Amino acid sequence: MKRLSLVVLLVMMAVALAVSGCGGNGNGTHMAMDGDNGNGNGNGNGGGNGVDLFGAYNQHFDALADKHKLLADNQPAGGGDLAVTQSSTPNQAVTAGTHADGLFFLIAEDDSWSVGTTDSNVTVTERDTFSLEFGSQTREGSFAGFRQNSDEGVRYFEMNRLSLSGTDYLALGRWAFVPEDTTNTDLFEIGTFADGTNPVEMAAIAPVMGTATYRGLGSGLATAPGISDLSGEATDIQMNVELTADFGDATGLGTIGGTFDNFSTEDDGVREPVPGSLTLAPSAITATQGGVFQGTVSGTLLGESVQGHGGGQFYGSSAGQPEAVAGTFGVGNDNLSVDAFFVGLQQ
Repeated sequence: MKRLSLVVLLVMMAVALAVSGCGGNGNGTHMAMDGDNGNGNGNGNGGGNGVDLFGAYNQHFDALADKHKLLADNQPAGGGDLAVTQSSTPNQAVTAGTHADGLFFLIAEDDSWSVGTTDSNVTVTERDTFSLEFGSQTREGSFAGFRQNSDEGVRYFEMNRLSLSGTDYLALGRWAFVPEDTTNTDLFEIGTFADGTNPVEMAAIAPVMGTATYRGLGSGLATAPGISDLSGEATDIQMNVELTADFGDATGLGTIGGTFDNFSTEDDGVREPVPGSLTLAPSAITATQGGVFQGTVSGTLLGESVQGHGGGQFYGSSAGQPEAVAGTFGVGNDNLSVDAFFVGLQQ
């Protein structure tokens, strides 16, 4: 299986929104590296020749697949000023973002590690920019992939920046850490995150009555050691997202729930469907910055019953309601594990 460009994902999101009535088309041209050969410019510690995150996954599949299973067990951490984070390390949250010049950074909440494009030990493996139109609005975006060498090992990460209204934006992506001592599988680490510049203040949500629908896409990574067709490699899958927020009434903040479906992947340049559908159970919108929510995610993928956890928060504002919702989830069973970040725009 080949992974789709994450910018292609965002173009697909524009198409999905057009179908749902939000209109527009995208002209992003980013083509991400496949990463499955792992034979590029890496020189380093623990990571072998893996150039990017997918190269690292496929070089160290067994160790990272074991860590991948943990994402379904862990509730998303963070929220508010921190990213919503699904990590193999329980309660690990990160801060993600870009500087004004478009440079990327990712910092662990506990300061145990940080990655930035200006760091001397960081190699840029991919970078591109794109522009998407949503009806009368144009959303600018950028993608970057990085590799950080250190004495402890190699940290890989990918980040997508998607502009919202005004100066607001979302930063979504994932990371993986391959230790110098690859025989110590406890040291491997993976995670996915969804962050933004303007988590909605609860004072802005509390007076809002009624419901709002958020549609968009998610980008997921699947490891399936128990499924022969997928065993031994990481597979990038995409999905449609439709979430409905019921903001309640004056006595409460309400709930949000919905579906992740229309899964697909790319095989030798051909987009192929992945059977299945997942449901985020109605989850309480909490009285915190961003209206952070956590809930159970369950359903079927590739004929496998899977379950796990997911969550997110609200960003920006539009006509008195939050402009966007973004978050992460992880689901799985003994044969299959999937994690994803997702974004939905108000309809």
